[in-house]
Amino acid sequence: MSPGGIGWGKTTFAYIAICYDLYMVSCLREPAKAYGLIPGTSLAFVNVSITEKMARRILFKGIFNLIKRSPYFRENFPYDPNLTNEIRFPRGIICYPVATTEQSLLGEGVFSAAFDEMNFYQVVERSKQMPEGGTYDQAQMLYNRLSRRLKSRMNQRGRMPGHLFMISSARYPNDFTERKAKEALDGDNSIFVRDYAVWETKPAETFMTETFKVEVGDQSRRSRVLTGNEDNVNEERVIDVPMDYKSEFELDTDAAVRDFAGIPVLAIRPFIVRREKITDMFKQGADVGAKHPFTKLDVTLQDEETDRLLPENLVYEEVELIGLGGKKVKEKRLFAKYGKRMVHVDLAKSQDACGFCCGLIVGQKEVPRGIGKDRHMELKPIIRIELGLRIVPPKGGEIVISKVRGLIYQLADLGCEFEVISYDSWGSDESIQTLNAETYNASTYSVDVDSTAYEELKQALYDDRLICYEIPMLRKELGSLEKNEKNGKIDHPSGPGGSKDLADAVAGVVHHCEEYFVNGAARWAGVEGISVGNSRFRAETLEEKRERLYDKINRGIPLSPEEIRLL
Repeated sequence: MSPGGIGWGKTTFAYIAICYDLYMVSCLREPAKAYGLIPGTSLAFVNVSITEKMARRILFKGIFNLIKRSPYFRENFPYDPNLTNEIRFPRGIICYPVATTEQSLLGEGVFSAAFDEMNFYQVVERSKQMPEGGTYDQAQMLYNRLSRRLKSRMNQRGRMPGHLFMISSARYPNDFTERKAKEALDGDNSIFVRDYAVWETKPAETFMTETFKVEVGDQSRRSRVLTGNEDNVNEERVIDVPMDYKSEFELDTDAAVRDFAGIPVLAIRPFIVRREKITDMFKQGADVGAKHPFTKLDVTLQDEETDRLLPENLVYEEVELIGLGGKKVKEKRLFAKYGKRMVHVDLAKSQDACGFCCGLIVGQKEVPRGIGKDRHMELKPIIRIELGLRIVPPKGGEIVISKVRGLIYQLADLGCEFEVISYDSWGSDESIQTLNAETYNASTYSVDVDSTAYEELKQALYDDRLICYEIPMLRKELGSLEKNEKNGKIDHPSGPGGSKDLADAVAGVVHHCEEYFVNGAARWAGVEGISVGNSRFRAETLEEKRERLYDKINRGIPLSPEEIRLL
């Protein structure tokens, strides 16, 4: 297997390797019989790429050119010179290009195969080709099918006579070649890995003697060219790069790390460029003592002993009440002084995780817009993520969608009030109808229709207005987000392990909070009230609450039992 950067010789390695396997088979008097096949059975050497045209132009053309220049293949084991779309040798040996379809690979007795740019094969979420709408990973599927077929037909006491050559430039963490490399490190001796940066396979005199240092990015920050003045460098992630590539690394460091150093990056064109702001969000959560209000970050909601809500970790406020005899007493109540909670759910069934987020506005903040003397100060909400949860299917089972609604009911029973509960459109009709029948304000909202919710989330991060406790999966998902320049959609990198279920849920909550704040900012701005950190709000008056409820009635939005009692 040959991952790594561009230009170090991956494809040339595949040319030579396929030609060597062809030579080894040509030394056999009856190749098919030697491997336990019916005499006369063809042995195929296939060159696989995303399209047949690419396979022919890249791998097949290179192999054919080597064979044409080889005295051995001209004189000792000659090919048919009249054929140009395939290379046909004596004794049933054939070499040809194919596209990445299972049918093209499984129709012949494949002996060896070279796969080009495997990290760029199709990955389709909720694919109709997979049971229950799972993720179709074309590279993994082709590898599994072909390796099983080879093992069933040509197994020689646990060894395969041919080879599967997998070559690709690096792309994202957990891509196909990176997963296979990890299997090799974990002890799979059947996998051999060649992985180089472009400057590691060429003579030293090819490059300038001077080098510069680059810190390879992670979930906390992007890759960067080091100047020597930094004091927070992760030395384990620093590489030395020949000065020849200085301009490329300065222009787009992450892309250069991927293309020239051959190291996968979280996002090639990251949507949230300032990844350090994600860290700041979690630090703000730690500063206010925010804790995960559940026993685990990933739950099935089907195990009552291990999947439990921790009410003490929800967001409370301390209020002063008049008790018996006029004595003042303090009591903790679920924080709702500045508006109700917002919930967004990104549903899933049996393959992906369901993202669940509950959040609320806890303050307001003036943030600058523009630069210099003419800059303007905007009043924007401070948003706290109270609960971020990944609901995953149990082993061999599926997510029970009614259990997700049960979580909403459980929060409501503790005293949480909800302004809006939204679901992504997929599979949400039954949940929305049921919640509305229970007098909740439930509706459909998709963060994928346009980039509004994610733009609001990013701006809240950049303004330091988003507070959350540490959620490793949310850190990874936010750091991996990319924006599709063609359709404007915010998405995660393709491939197994890529997700944005929790990020979608958080983006939905941020959007609802922003929308709610804009609608209510006029009555909050400039009004003295109870202080929260450096923010000031005041509670709605009874008259204002009733006015808002009448507005909901006029818009046909059902009221909760508590709201009905208030009227």
